[in-house]
This record gives sequence, structure tokens and C-alpha cells, in this order.
Amino acid sequence: MARKLLSDLSIDELLGMRNSGMTNTDIANALDISYASVYRLIGKQPASMRASCHAANLPPTQPALTQVSSDSTAPEPEAALIVEDRVLRLAGLFASYRIRVKDKEVDVYVDGDSIAMTVKFDELSAFASEIAAIDRHTASLSVGCEAW
Repeated sequence: MARKLLSDLSIDELLGMRNSGMTNTDIANALDISYASVYRLIGKQPASMRASCHAANLPPTQPALTQVSSDSTAPEPEAALIVEDRVLRLAGLFASYRIRVKDKEVDVYVDGDSIAMTVKFDELSAFASEIAAIDRHTASLSVGCEAW
């Protein structure tokens, strides 16, 4: 089930993220939403942001978080952060999906918030082939006069 983004964040907060140096892609990744959602809510990012370090697949430059200290001349600590996991959420006409990259699994949601099934990445092709085979034969299936 899709969450309502504007119930969690205002457009001013999204624009604040952009004004702090985040691109639409950075905002989408940080909020675990699609780029299209960000674009729909706050529009196209300034041209000056498009030709930045993102073209070279380098991490974006973010303002460093400062720690309150009594010594204002102390240097800010450096940090190197690595994305440990990524979760993608997709919505289709029939079901919605959560792709868990680290676990290499796809959770399938058919009705509501409960997982109908989980398919491992290496089993996706076989699962898709089985569903395609069923789809090819459903047109010729019918219920007739049958007794068991």
C-alpha cells in the first residue's frame, strides 16, 4: 500500500532538502520514494545541480553534521558512509512489490500490507516462466459438465 508522502513531509521540507544541496535523485533515495514523485511535488531541479559530481557517480557533497562543543575551533570529524542495503518499492496493476537488494528477495503484496509471497532473485526467472505458461493456457480453459 502506497504511503502518503505529504502526510509525512511538506513541500517546504522537500524544497529545504534541495536547497541544502540534494538533487531530486538524492531526495528520492533518502526518502525511499521514486524520482517521479519528487519531480511531481517540487519540479525540475536547477540546471546547476545536473552537471555536478553525480555525473561521475560520486557521492553527493552534503553539509557535515556538526556536534555542539565548547570549542568552536575544533575541526569537524570526517565520515565515510556506505549504503549497506537498498529497498525498492514498486506498484503494479495487480500487486505491489518490495525488492530487498541485500537479501536478494522480492516480497509480493496482493491485498493490503501482508506479504503474499517472497521470491528469491535466482528463482524469479523460473517463477515468471511458470506464470507465463499459465497465462498462455488460460484462454482455452473452461468449466464444463464435470462430476467427481
